[in-house]
Amino acid sequence: MQRKFRQKLIFTAFIATCFVALSVFSVIFLPNRLHSEITIEAGDFTSLSEEQFIKTKDQGEFTEDINDIDLSVPGEYIVRVEIGFMTYRSTLKIIDTQKPIVTLRQLISPLGKEIDPKDFVLTSTDNTELHYEFIEAPDPNTIGIQQVSIQISDLGNNKIIETSTVFITQVKDKVTIEAGTPAPTIDDFLMEERTNETFITKIDSLKLVVGVYPIEIQIGDRILVSRLEVIDTIAPTATVVELKAFVSDTIPASKFVKNIVDASKVTVSYKENIDITAEEGTFEPVILLTDAGNNVTELIGKIVVIKDTEPPVFSGSGLRNRTVYIGESFNVRTQVYAVDNRDGNVSISVSGSVDFSKVGTYPITFTAKDKAGNSSTEKITVTVITHPPFVPKGDTGNSELNALVDKLFSKMLHGDMSTYQVTKAIYDFGRTIHYQAGPWASEWTERAIWTITNRVGNCYGRMYAMEAMYVRAGIANRERIKYNGEHSWNQVDIGKGWQNIDIGYPDVFLVSDSYLFNKAINSSTILDDNWFTETPVYGTVIVQHIDDTSGTLITSNGTISGIVGVKYSTNSVSVSGYSFVSKTSNFSGVFTEATITVVYRYKETD
Repeated sequence: MQRKFRQKLIFTAFIATCFVALSVFSVIFLPNRLHSEITIEAGDFTSLSEEQFIKTKDQGEFTEDINDIDLSVPGEYIVRVEIGFMTYRSTLKIIDTQKPIVTLRQLISPLGKEIDPKDFVLTSTDNTELHYEFIEAPDPNTIGIQQVSIQISDLGNNKIIETSTVFITQVKDKVTIEAGTPAPTIDDFLMEERTNETFITKIDSLKLVVGVYPIEIQIGDRILVSRLEVIDTIAPTATVVELKAFVSDTIPASKFVKNIVDASKVTVSYKENIDITAEEGTFEPVILLTDAGNNVTELIGKIVVIKDTEPPVFSGSGLRNRTVYIGESFNVRTQVYAVDNRDGNVSISVSGSVDFSKVGTYPITFTAKDKAGNSSTEKITVTVITHPPFVPKGDTGNSELNALVDKLFSKMLHGDMSTYQVTKAIYDFGRTIHYQAGPWASEWTERAIWTITNRVGNCYGRMYAMEAMYVRAGIANRERIKYNGEHSWNQVDIGKGWQNIDIGYPDVFLVSDSYLFNKAINSSTILDDNWFTETPVYGTVIVQHIDDTSGTLITSNGTISGIVGVKYSTNSVSVSGYSFVSKTSNFSGVFTEATITVVYRYKETD
């Protein structure tokens, strides 16, 4: 065992010795494949590549990140490149042989302000960092023009000397005021009283919150710059408010205070980052008022935290049992609300549903739950029932026609419908019977059967079909046949006298004769005044033209008349010595049974 270990140790030592010998051999006898030194001007390159260091055609890689070398800083840097299994070394030499190029400006500076050499620099050009130093420094406490000399040097120790002047003015470097106080006057910025100075900066328009503001002042033909510093050294004040809250409520610190007084913006925060509503109890958190000047006021708040044990309360007209007929429907959620003492309006879940196409009793349960987990429920019942069947009230004298109409009525009418609803339902069905020209019928019931069965017919067939349904429904009706027998329709009396129904027109349902007359003269149909069983009612419009000042008539009244419901229109007239001023809004409209008076007003001309 010891012999094997000794052999292994000897073999390892042999390998290490060979490696060291090979390394020494390569360093002493193998030529360096890199340039021993590369020199560049500072700032001439933004990056370098391995090819710039390798003097052979070999390919290699930097062993360290070449970008870690700042190519704008003069100095000597070791660079290593790995080629194959060997690593070679070179020296990168960065030099700076170019002098800086700097242009100085003339400076105007307030009395007492410390002056930095860089304040004079207008432009500068150099590949390395520049350093500025006064050779002849100005005295900032002496008013007037002073000569200055500045030495500028770069990192390559290239130096130049430039000269300029500085005008030390009687304007102060800085004026400091307390936030909330009036803006300073121009005299506050001057070291001594003058008479020809003005603000360039509109100081009154500045929002003087905490900060520093440049202020331009013109003295003679010079514009000088000072600074206005607004500070806040007075801590804010406020009134503490005692609060009540529920467990887990979010309470911002600002809720604990009111009537905050300070000259700058104030933020309200907790001194400690704690959850003050994590549990029940009375707590006194420390509230911090911090203004823009970093002045801090500490206040002690008070809050009583309780558990929320009160569930939401339901309300609304939808919380009642409902009975509806098959085919009717409504949204069970409508007019159902839940309000919580803590959360306000809360969402409501609904269990149960209603099949409005099937008779039955359907339970519906509403549930509302607040954030604390308190819940409440309300229940209603929706009952779906059927209408009683419609009972025929008249006889057409034809059993086949009676049966046909009854079959229609079983689908379109029920026993709870009013006379008007029955009349309207029959009219709506009649509107589905299309017009088709055809001969007169010798027997009206036969024509009614054919028209209802085929859903087509001429005006007589459609009139007979409607008549059959009105008779069977027990509605008083009569035939209307006018204009040399070229048109026919129905009239019914449902308690308001005879009214016209014509299924050929979408607007002729329970209308008066005057309406039909107006329709006839305002359309190109075959309708005319031969239709009517009664004399149309006429209306009158009186037109007056009066003096706007005195109210007296300046012309005689004009009168026009027409059928009630027919449109009318009037116009102003030309009256010598007068000009038109205005007219009443009823200058156009439709004739009514009541007399209409239209007034035109005029003003006398000079």
